[in-house]
Amino acid sequence: MTWVLSAIRKLLKFVLITIVAAIALPFVLIVILLCIVPIRYSVNAEFSEKTNAIAKASYLFGAVRVLYRYKDGEGHVKWRVFGFPLSFKKTSKTKQNKEDASEASTAKKAEQTEITPGSTIPGEKQEEKSAEKPKAGVYKKLKSAKAYLTSTQGKTIIKLALEASKRLFITLMPKHLNIQGSVGFSNPADTGLFIGAYEAIAGVAGVRDSIRLRGDFDTDKTVIQIILSARGSLSIARLSKPALWLLTKKPIRTGIMALLRKEDSDE
Repeated sequence: MTWVLSAIRKLLKFVLITIVAAIALPFVLIVILLCIVPIRYSVNAEFSEKTNAIAKASYLFGAVRVLYRYKDGEGHVKWRVFGFPLSFKKTSKTKQNKEDASEASTAKKAEQTEITPGSTIPGEKQEEKSAEKPKAGVYKKLKSAKAYLTSTQGKTIIKLALEASKRLFITLMPKHLNIQGSVGFSNPADTGLFIGAYEAIAGVAGVRDSIRLRGDFDTDKTVIQIILSARGSLSIARLSKPALWLLTKKPIRTGIMALLRKEDSDE
């Protein structure tokens, strides 16, 4: 009889685990899908006397689409989910007028409040006393942070943080980037200096093929004409890679654990 009860318990346990897994599996798959599927975007803009721009973004294989159009100083956004347009309600004028009236009434009451000469605003003395006596703990923490950052471990952490920032910047850069334009100033010498500086910086950064600027030496006023085209994709998984890479480094893990132990000891 005992083995029968044991078999029933194991069967119930197996059924329960199966039910929980069946319920949790779709949510896990959805989370993984949301993290892996990238947001694809494209931007086309023209900057001159008038600025015109069109930006598009899509997510979940085009299930969610956003279109932003900027023209003649006005921007418009259009949303589509599974092909159906979405519209967001704007604040009505009546509601806005009520809010403006309420703010005006509050300001009027504040103006009517008079403070007699020699009187003290409640809490003023306490604020003055606290300002006169700065907290010694703040300076102690700053001094401790400076000593840590100038130590060998601190310098290693700063170096790793800069490397992670570099990796994040590379991840954020669009896959396709093309900037073309002309820049000119009223003084041709200034135009030459600007183009010379651009050529030097673009050569060092290695972006001369994607960013091309030429000088307009014939103009008698400041002229800036830029045409930008960018296309790329971003995903939560790709954005989290620099942070995960940072956590794999021993100095970072050691510093985090030391910080957590210090907080526990302070409590």
